Order: sequence, then structure tokens, then C-alpha cells
Amino acid sequence: MKLMDIFNVIAGVASIISLIISIVSLYKVNAVEKIIKSKQNISDSNITRSTVTQVGGDYTNK
Repeated sequence: MKLMDIFNVIAGVASIISLIISIVSLYKVNAVEKIIKSKQNISDSNITRSTVTQVGGDYTNK
């Protein structure tokens, strides 16, 4: 093999490795975003920060 052929093979392998690393990183970022969104949904549904109205009176947290 010529020197240029060896360089092309190394560059191709490096590109494939870079692509694999990018795909793995994308999956990890998506997983973290899902965790953050689920925690936000849980905190938004916290009843201690809500106003509860019942028949006969208005009961708010004080």
C-alpha cells in the first residue's frame, strides 16, 4: 500500500469512530432531557403549591 492509501484508511476509520461517538452522545443527551422533563412535571403537580377550593369555603395554603 502507498502512504496515501494508508492515510485514507486511517482518516476513514477516524471518521467512523467520530460518528459513533456523536451518536452515543446524542442518546445520552436525550436521556438526560427526558429525566429533566419528568422532574419538572413532578414539581409542577405538587399539591402544596396549589389552591384547593371545596364546597362551603375557599381553603388556600398560608
